[in-house]
Amino acid sequence: MSFSRHLFWITCLLPTLVACDGPDTDSIHKQSGFVLQTIPSFQSPLWTGTSPTETDPVVMTVDGTPITVSMVQRQLERSEPGTDPQVVLDRMIEFELLAREAYRAGKYVENVVQVPMQRALASRWLTTTFDQTLTPDDIPLELVEMRFKEVRSFYNHYEGFKILDVQIMCCMDTGDQDNCYRDELDDVTDRRQRLSDCLAHHEPSMRALHQQLSTEAVVQNRDSFENAVNTALVNYPSQALRDQYGTSTVLHDYVFQYDVDRSYEEQFEKVRYRMFYKEIMDGVRDSYLQNQSKAPFLTPIIRSPIGWHILYVHEVIPERHESLANPKVNKQVREKLFDIWRTQQKFPEVMHELCVKQGCSDEFCSDWLRHWVCIEQVRTSKEHSNHELIRQQCDAILIADIQHEPEGCFLRAHRIVPLQELQEKK
Repeated sequence: MSFSRHLFWITCLLPTLVACDGPDTDSIHKQSGFVLQTIPSFQSPLWTGTSPTETDPVVMTVDGTPITVSMVQRQLERSEPGTDPQVVLDRMIEFELLAREAYRAGKYVENVVQVPMQRALASRWLTTTFDQTLTPDDIPLELVEMRFKEVRSFYNHYEGFKILDVQIMCCMDTGDQDNCYRDELDDVTDRRQRLSDCLAHHEPSMRALHQQLSTEAVVQNRDSFENAVNTALVNYPSQALRDQYGTSTVLHDYVFQYDVDRSYEEQFEKVRYRMFYKEIMDGVRDSYLQNQSKAPFLTPIIRSPIGWHILYVHEVIPERHESLANPKVNKQVREKLFDIWRTQQKFPEVMHELCVKQGCSDEFCSDWLRHWVCIEQVRTSKEHSNHELIRQQCDAILIADIQHEPEGCFLRAHRIVPLQELQEKK
């Protein structure tokens, strides 16, 4: 979930949390707990903020209220680049006049001033905390290490070969070749002979197909090769072979990695589970080295124990062996993890702590976050088939928790359900 979604919910809910009558709080919570105070005049520091100084002279006075250079500069910094300072000053003067008109009309009340100020201050605090203060370097090392283990294969691997495999398979049982044609011939010797005959009879078809696919125009990129294969498939193998052996030519797309400096047998334990035969992996490696370790390239026809293959290697991922100790890798992992960590872990932790510091019970704050997660599940499941079930479960949780906290925290269901409905309409 994006940070803006968090901001929407918390700027709506934070003023209510602020209403909890809690013990002393730090400066951030005091700021977010803005309370209206009587303004004796528009010259009062309660309105102007700080008094003018010699180093911060007054550039304009509106009914006795000074507008200083620093005030204009601050507004100018928040405007679009290139904004005319006079435009900013005119806007500030207009604001001063409108503020007086609203004050005299009795608009200086909680709903008009205090609640929007609480939300604005909460929004500013969240923006500062989550967009400016937090960085990828703040992610705990143990989380970074855990994430690195999940993506280790991206940073630690041998050459990776991306392959289009044009194949005619005489046997679909990759585990035991003696199981080929079990339904027709029960004798193992006969099954082996039929497999051998199938492979021998299809060799001319594969050589003819290989010749057709070997032109420079075909092998220049993946798209051209794939288009050429799809056009040629209808002619290979011949109809007689299709009828006799039930074969056809198909195109498979897969990736494997292989240490080209070691034999298949030396790395057998690492590659055997990938279901690639030695003939295929060694055939790719040998063609790769003969082609000066460049891609794309086409291998000669390759006979595996169960079929024929023409392998088109359209990309090779260079060998890479890097650890988290590498500063560049560490930085990259942190950057990719940052949004997830900030949204799913840091944000709930901070908001729970803020809720507790506002004087609400730990149990209440845990329930409040649980409800927030529940609502988020409803919102993010809208495109899924089980959306209605999730909504019903969420509603059940909210209804079961209708109660008023003794310390003055908000009535959960009354506050959250309208917010949920508002979000559903957006």
